[in-house]
Amino acid sequence: DDFIATYSSTFGTEPEGSGELRVAWEDYRLNLDKDVLPAAMGDDREQFAPVRTGAPAKGAALVDAVTAMTEQVEAKLEAQAKDNETTTSQVKLLVVGLAVAALAVAGGLGWFIASRIRGSLHKVQRSLEALAEGDLTVPADVVSRDEVGDMARALAKAQESLRATMSAVAGSSQAVASAAEELSAANAQV
Repeated sequence: DDFIATYSSTFGTEPEGSGELRVAWEDYRLNLDKDVLPAAMGDDREQFAPVRTGAPAKGAALVDAVTAMTEQVEAKLEAQAKDNETTTSQVKLLVVGLAVAALAVAGGLGWFIASRIRGSLHKVQRSLEALAEGDLTVPADVVSRDEVGDMARALAKAQESLRATMSAVAGSSQAVASAAEELSAANAQV
């Protein structure tokens, strides 16, 4: 009964042949308890002889019922093992597929981020190359809020400061040129 209860809780149904096993067990136990044991314990050879000849048939019926149920349980367990193998294979394929998909997404995301950084760095590089040639009008045009964006904003400030300085120097040089002209004119009059 414990085995049948365990089987039922595992597979949701009683094993085939469980009814036959119960009947064979009950028949064997009753024969043993009511006929064989009292005759054997009472040392009644006359009563024991006919009872003893019926006991093997009841024992054989019990063995047959146990054998049939054992075969049925083994078949059920083998089928369950195959189902488990199939499920395991499917789970492995799913895990591998998800891992490949995750790698593809991570690779795509990495490529996207790297290309954005590369593009921003290229804009800063163009602006710096123009600055090296004396052109203060090429902006970096990077709007990101990362280190490259900070660098581009610092470059824009430096360009603005250089333009202001150049403008001041140009204004000062005009003032010096005017003063030199006035001095030259005054010197020519003297």
